[in-house]
Amino acid sequence: DNRDGVGAVVTPDGHIWAIGGTINPESAGETTVQIYGPNATVIPQAGAPGTSIAVSGSNFAANATVSVYLASAMSAPLGTGTTNATGALTAPISATVPSLAAGNQPLIVMDDRSQYPITLEFRVQ
Repeated sequence: DNRDGVGAVVTPDGHIWAIGGTINPESAGETTVQIYGPNATVIPQAGAPGTSIAVSGSNFAANATVSVYLASAMSAPLGTGTTNATGALTAPISATVPSLAAGNQPLIVMDDRSQYPITLEFRVQ
């Protein structure tokens, strides 16, 4: 919604939260908090190097290429997929966990049109 006086914050996972403001300056302020950005999930959420993972998602840019990275978006993508006209992945993105030190690593999912990163936590075992 269009709102005047809205507060916004980008959270560590890459989503934008819109808080407060008003759509009509003559009425009370909004009590709705809206979250913007892609939604992504990874299954499983933990695995040893060599484990196959699948990333699903929606609300990306329409007709875009979506890439999955582990640890850094500056590295080569682990896998890629495409979105349809509504921004949903047309199929889960399959990838293999590379050799990394055990522990929590950021799993970054980003489309090439908006370049809006979503960060999920993945535990390398």
